[in-house]
Amino acid sequence: MGSDLHIGYGDSEAKLRNAYAAMKRIGGVDAFITAGDLTENGRADQLATYQSIVAENSEKLTVEVDSFNGKGAGAGAAVGTTISMLGNHECYNPNIENDFREQVGQETEMVYWLAGKVPLIKASLAIDGKSSSFVSKHDFIEKAVKEVAATGYKGHIFLVSHIALENTVFGDYQEGDRYSPETRKILEKYPQLVHITGHSHATPMNPG
Repeated sequence: MGSDLHIGYGDSEAKLRNAYAAMKRIGGVDAFITAGDLTENGRADQLATYQSIVAENSEKLTVEVDSFNGKGAGAGAAVGTTISMLGNHECYNPNIENDFREQVGQETEMVYWLAGKVPLIKASLAIDGKSSSFVSKHDFIEKAVKEVAATGYKGHIFLVSHIALENTVFGDYQEGDRYSPETRKILEKYPQLVHITGHSHATPMNPG
């Protein structure tokens, strides 16, 4: 997983290509997750550049089609198994959800079963009025968690979004909670949920 690529700023394109090269060196992965701020400004051309790099490197991320979609083993390989979502920099574009679907070819939220075994819930940051938050994504998150739990699955459930819940991780910016109180209750109800985010640009050992 990576985040905050900011395509359109500095040497971000080279960094993304280097990430794919690193995955190739270790022998490939089931999926590559990019947790928001794919672009610097959310422009359609920046999204297109991002997706062109994904397409160039998709053969390095191959999995069985049915297995990746949680339907059991199946023949054939799916390329482009890079899971992408929206961050706050994408929200500078008021037409971002349409541009994201058109340029990247994914929905803004979705449930994946990695290697047919491990559930991952993707929740993009959304524009609510003049601010960006996850408040409007609560219903999706709650439904997704309940659907995974209803399958009888007993392991970890990974929830990936862009900004962390306030006061829950080291290195998080203190900029106000972007989640609804109801979403916090869902996370408390299901302790097997592992919430992974980006946004802070901090290393795991950042003391801030």
